[in-house]
Amino acid sequence: MPQYVVHKIGFFFTDENYEIEQERGNLVAISKSLEEAKATKFRADIESMKSQADNNAVIFYLENPNYEAITKKLTTYYNSEFGQFTSRIPPILLPYNMTDEQAAQFLSIMELTFHTIVEYGDDEVIDAAAFDLNNDEYCWF
Repeated sequence: MPQYVVHKIGFFFTDENYEIEQERGNLVAISKSLEEAKATKFRADIESMKSQADNNAVIFYLENPNYEAITKKLTTYYNSEFGQFTSRIPPILLPYNMTDEQAAQFLSIMELTFHTIVEYGDDEVIDAAAFDLNNDEYCWF
């Protein structure tokens, strides 16, 4: 039976946006069920999104080929949800105290994830230390 591991994704920031550097970053959880792993990933993504308050949302999708469509959806959502007109696009500053539902909506609109699920064989030994990104080279959310 396979094991499903939720990993944080390691990023680094350029002057304009973030770049994925390490798909298999810090180990968040190990599960025998893909459904459980998906639920864990979803929850971890929401917590990571909420930790990005006051950051410019654009840094997370600047290189996305759907940039214009994402900006339009994000602006529409932001303005309707928070009752504020964002006069200069970008930046779109992520709000403090966003709810879980709002965080999930931001993730969806921006086509963003901070975690990944990797399937490992049932006989594979998973060493959490081998995935440790807690150093100065990476950012993690």
